Amino acid sequence: MFEKLIKSIRYSFVKKIMLFIVLINLLAFLALNVISIFRTKSFLSSNIEKNLDGVCTQISAITDNYLSSKLYTLRQISTNKDIKNYLLTVKDSGTAKTNPYYNSVDFSLKNLLEIDNDLSLAWVVSDSKNFVTANGGYISNKDFDMKSRPWYPQMVSNLNTSYVWFSPIITSATTGKKTIMLVTPIMENGNLLGYAGIDIFTDKINDLFSKMPTSKGAYPLIVSDDGSIIYSDNSDSFNEKFPTKSALVVDSINNAIRLDNGLVKTERGFNTNYIQYQKSYVTNWRIMVCYDIEQAYGDQRKFFIQEIVVLLCFCILIIVCLSSKVRSTFSEIPNILKAISRVNNGNYTTKINSKSHDEIGQISNTIDYFSTELQNKLSTIENYSNYDNLTGLANRNKLYTYISEYISAAKENSGKFAVIYLDIDNFKWVNDTFGHNFGDEFLRSFSKKLKLIVEQYGVISRFSSDEFISLINFNDDIKEIGNIIDRIRSEFQTPIKIFSDELYVRFSIGISIYPDDDMTDELLL
Repeated sequence: MFEKLIKSIRYSFVKKIMLFIVLINLLAFLALNVISIFRTKSFLSSNIEKNLDGVCTQISAITDNYLSSKLYTLRQISTNKDIKNYLLTVKDSGTAKTNPYYNSVDFSLKNLLEIDNDLSLAWVVSDSKNFVTANGGYISNKDFDMKSRPWYPQMVSNLNTSYVWFSPIITSATTGKKTIMLVTPIMENGNLLGYAGIDIFTDKINDLFSKMPTSKGAYPLIVSDDGSIIYSDNSDSFNEKFPTKSALVVDSINNAIRLDNGLVKTERGFNTNYIQYQKSYVTNWRIMVCYDIEQAYGDQRKFFIQEIVVLLCFCILIIVCLSSKVRSTFSEIPNILKAISRVNNGNYTTKINSKSHDEIGQISNTIDYFSTELQNKLSTIENYSNYDNLTGLANRNKLYTYISEYISAAKENSGKFAVIYLDIDNFKWVNDTFGHNFGDEFLRSFSKKLKLIVEQYGVISRFSSDEFISLINFNDDIKEIGNIIDRIRSEFQTPIKIFSDELYVRFSIGISIYPDDDMTDELLL
């Protein structure tokens, strides 16, 4: 088969041109694809650090905006006057609910959770009484030890109203749920009254980070200042490229805690992985972005494959188009021969409809012209043989065709039809008195009006000079025909306007019924 193809190309100038065009396009597109791959790789490598810094800053801004709203909630607790009065006046956990400020405190804490669904708990701790008061009427028991809480040492060493302690992911001692805790001191005139805290559902934080817009291959990683992971991507691609316990990630976390901001690069074969880290402005967390540059190259590989596919499709399209052009140039010759044969057999509707402007197209157009002319002449002859030239109604010849069709239909359906004969009275007098032009116009007007009445029931024809015959199907009730005749007579009660004159028409009517009166066309007429 390959040898036959080579041989056909060797002896075909058109195929040689087609092959040459295909090879040129193939080489051009391959060269463009190679250049595109190298340029894209160079661009990604030179701009990766800038892009990573932008992604990291964007994630940090979203994180800070989210946590700033939580800080505002926490400030509402720490600055609430009733809460401060409650902490000043409460005696112990046993009598806390009888304190005059308790209901206001409980309402405020409960209201905060109703406003913010991300919170699992809002609470305050008295510094001197050592018990927790939380939303929902929760009062801690005597086993509560404030000094054993992880936030307490930080609070003691940072007694100012602007300090907020952010916890890693912990299990709340009050609710038993995974949360992140924010704690701040409650101060009044420089004196410590207690501490305010809120617990945020980790699920809400995970939802926030998982919906962050990032570029292809960029994975956010959020860690606290003790190195524990707040959030990491759960995708298989992240876990494969950046295992959280790998030396790369662990070293990057340690660098982030130690240096606050920076970039870690690791070489993996021909590719380089990047980890950008940056300290949050609001929290003590570190915002990290792990970037797998191989994924970006993977997209380029896909793009390269797509270009190859497009190239192949384009080459195939060129071959198809050129082949189609060659075939279309010579394909009309068989059509011309077929058209001549059909015209010779009397089929004048045959058309080649050539769109070519060369010699073959001119021959095709000439054959189309002759067949159209023959069809028009045949149509004119057929019209003269079947229709009245004056009125446009079917003539006697066409009437016999109608009667044959009506008889066949009636036999098949056991039906009936009526033959209604109309003869205009004194038409000769009209011709002799007003002239033949008037008589012709009279016949045209009469025929037009009669046709409008009868054509909805059947067919109408001009049988002779002043005789008209209509064929009408009907059921067994002969009254239908009587009603039609009554309508005809009624419509002609008004005169017909002929030029500037008006003329009343009188006519005689005769009826025969198939098959009651006869079953042949001659006898029915």
